[in-house]
Amino acid sequence: MNAPVIYIPSTQPPPLPLLRQLAYQREETLPGPHDDPKGWTTLEPVTISGILLDDVEVDAEYTLSLAKPVS
Repeated sequence: MNAPVIYIPSTQPPPLPLLRQLAYQREETLPGPHDDPKGWTTLEPVTISGILLDDVEVDAEYTLSLAKPVS
């Protein structure tokens, strides 16, 4: 026996941050984490160390920012 199943989530994400809404309305480039810190969730920086071309020590620092709402 088969039965159709319809899934409707009971939760919805909050509205987009104001600066992002304005950018979409104006068809502009979305503001990044530096221009709109309230519109992003930014994680702590991570440093990665390694050796490049067999003899050059390098360190690279990365910061991950996720656009809100994160859901």
